[in-house]
Amino acid sequence: MNSKPNYNKLDKKVQKLISFSIEHCPDLLICTEPDGKIIYVNEAAFRLLGYSREDLLFMNMCDIDPDFDASFNSENWKISKAGALSSQKAYYRKKDGSVFPVELTINFMEVEGEKFFCVFVRDITYQKHMEESLRNATNDQQSRFKKRIKELVASNEELARRIEELKQTEEKLKKSESTLKEAQHISRLRNWELNCETEEVELSDEMYHIYGLKKRMMVILWKK
Repeated sequence: MNSKPNYNKLDKKVQKLISFSIEHCPDLLICTEPDGKIIYVNEAAFRLLGYSREDLLFMNMCDIDPDFDASFNSENWKISKAGALSSQKAYYRKKDGSVFPVELTINFMEVEGEKFFCVFVRDITYQKHMEESLRNATNDQQSRFKKRIKELVASNEELARRIEELKQTEEKLKKSESTLKEAQHISRLRNWELNCETEEVELSDEMYHIYGLKKRMMVILWKK
């Protein structure tokens, strides 16, 4: 028969496994009291922030989070139940003074009547960089698109202006031709043009009128 498992030994193994996993988790884990006093950090925390573990255990969250507000944490605790999760984004400050964007998952805990915050912190510098690059690329594309639209609008406006000019020129030519015909009629002036390729003659209206000819008749007479 199989013997019953030794739960005490199993519990110890699980605790060691959990402890090892938390300590070597790639994300930062920082546990604090409600006022922000740090009571635990994992390896990733002091490695990324640039402090020693001992330094961090003597520090407060306001030392690494410029926007940390202990009174806000206290209010959060009042409206949150133990075990509740809260997510938010912030900027953390390293020992060298540089800041970097982080995403926080805050767990509200209560152990033997004492309140704690366990904060899992993920460095999102790369994500922010990619978002900024995408935003810049999008803005650049939009700028080029708007510029092209302006160019097309200007081109269409120029084309419309030229078409209007051609229409006005055509109207002026028609008016000039009408004026010329009227002047020829009044002054009894006549003129004609010969197309050397087709051997056709184009006479002014006044010549047709004077000689009593039709246009087709004059073409035939010339060819003969």
